[in-house]
Amino acid sequence: MRLWRRTVRPTLLFSEAGVMVEAYEEHAFADTSPPLVTGRYREIPPPRGAAAWAIQFVHVIGESFTTLQTFKLHYYVSQNPNNFMEDYLAPSYDDDLKMRAVSVGSDSLTKDHRRVISSLLSKSDPEAWQSSREFRMLLEK
Repeated sequence: MRLWRRTVRPTLLFSEAGVMVEAYEEHAFADTSPPLVTGRYREIPPPRGAAAWAIQFVHVIGESFTTLQTFKLHYYVSQNPNNFMEDYLAPSYDDDLKMRAVSVGSDSLTKDHRRVISSLLSKSDPEAWQSSREFRMLLEK
């Protein structure tokens, strides 16, 4: 029996390949990000090594995992570069890179994502993982 109860609301960011890129102790996204100005930005593939997916959940340490949220991350750059030389010198588009998180269901996650997330969470807190049947089912489909 624990004398204390700690709840965290982590956000885990993953690449397209299922590699965890970054983790935050608190939720990074409240909901789907607002749309960008139409015609001003164009979507690009996620930059190499960048997060393409995010998951958020509530973890009561030693007790449970609940409230799984899944986001697909979209990246955008300006439709019109400021000038040719600037566009040539900064092919990574870092200065003008925008990200938008779109809420999607856990069904959108790949097998690799599900495997990595399940493995990570089950080993980080086995008690909470075992007592979170509904949460596990969302990832073990």
